[in-house]
Amino acid sequence: MRICFRLLRRSWVLSFVLLASGGLAQAAEGPLWPDAPPAQLKEELFGIRLRMKLDTGGAKGATKFLKAELARDPLPHTKAFVAWVSLFSDEWKIPALVDPVAARRLAEEAAAGGSLVGADVLGRVLIEGRGGERDVPAGLQRVESAARAGCPQAMGRWGVYLLEGFGGRQVRLDEGDKWVRRAAAHGAPAGLAEAADGFAAGRMGGTSGPAFALQYAVLLAQNKFSEGAGRLRELAKKGVPGADFYLLYAVVQFANDGGDIIPSLGREMVAALETKRITDGRGWVELGIAHLEGFYAKRDYPLALSCFQRAAGLSDAKFFLAYAKLRGWGVPREPHAALAEMEALADAGNARAAGKLGWLYYWGASEVPGMPKDEAKAFTYLRQAAAGGHWVALMNLGYCYDHGIGVKENPVLASKVYFEALDYGVLGAKERLQRNLAFAKIP
Repeated sequence: MRICFRLLRRSWVLSFVLLASGGLAQAAEGPLWPDAPPAQLKEELFGIRLRMKLDTGGAKGATKFLKAELARDPLPHTKAFVAWVSLFSDEWKIPALVDPVAARRLAEEAAAGGSLVGADVLGRVLIEGRGGERDVPAGLQRVESAARAGCPQAMGRWGVYLLEGFGGRQVRLDEGDKWVRRAAAHGAPAGLAEAADGFAAGRMGGTSGPAFALQYAVLLAQNKFSEGAGRLRELAKKGVPGADFYLLYAVVQFANDGGDIIPSLGREMVAALETKRITDGRGWVELGIAHLEGFYAKRDYPLALSCFQRAAGLSDAKFFLAYAKLRGWGVPREPHAALAEMEALADAGNARAAGKLGWLYYWGASEVPGMPKDEAKAFTYLRQAAAGGHWVALMNLGYCYDHGIGVKENPVLASKVYFEALDYGVLGAKERLQRNLAFAKIP
């Protein structure tokens, strides 16, 4: 246990707030993430195994796995993935296993058997007319139902449809944003990329398109750093106002969060951000973190506190001011008041606060004098943080499920959480995932 948490001790913060709607919301439908009904967990586990086969054995290994599973036990989720790979092979880089007509039939059978992936694939098939006639209204209905039932890919797709007013529907920016964010928090950030590209190309948002493209590119960088940073660079080259600032902001946040970055580059980016005219309080928060932690800038508590105070209206700034008070960094130590403030912020949906509290409650007094050790609280806050997009919390939450810390051991949920961490690019996630997959079974 000590190894995992100590490795992550310096990288516990992640801001996932961009648009006015605030942080990522937990899905109103279904159980608390990452729990899910057994059938859905089987499907998710199957998808993880397929992706790992693709990662280790390439297209040939993934094809062999799918063919063997379809011949051995053609369950709805198996049919769904065979249909998905066959109809959208460019997304998987795997040759189609069956022709479009047969794949469409498999998608229909999978959806009829309760597969959420099958419902999502069938929705796309109906919308695009692959392997048969088009039926856009029916396709949209399929995608929406899969999204509401908890399919992450469908959540992102449904969100993009709402953002662009697809199928003659009214554009619903707030609702679309909610679904795209929700999908990203549940491990499917493709909707963020589609939204960023759609707004940048002018397919969405009208004259406000570039501003929205910028916002979604930052969100994408917080999920898929290289992809999001690449889009921010493109927007900066196009002269989109603020793109150069948000590129710096994204890189500094990635560094502050413990991302795999060359130290000299981290220091260079912090120094560059300090020269910018900061009109978004989140920039002050990241500069404050850099000076508070001292990894990419000189540790300077008064300067860090000053940065947080400049962004005092933001939840993250309030959190860091409370954390400084918990530690006694630059201010008199007030542990009880600070902990109460941090818990209130976490309970209000601040993923940073929840992630840090989970970590603190695990270590207790060994980390902060007088801090109570409470593994049940540690687990609760880590799950809350991970559901809100906190990638460091993903690894620690996976470790909780892996070793029964504050919760019963569960290699299935450990695998699910580790896979999301792996997809983000967290070091060590792949090895932990492979270990748990060997034990992950659902009756």
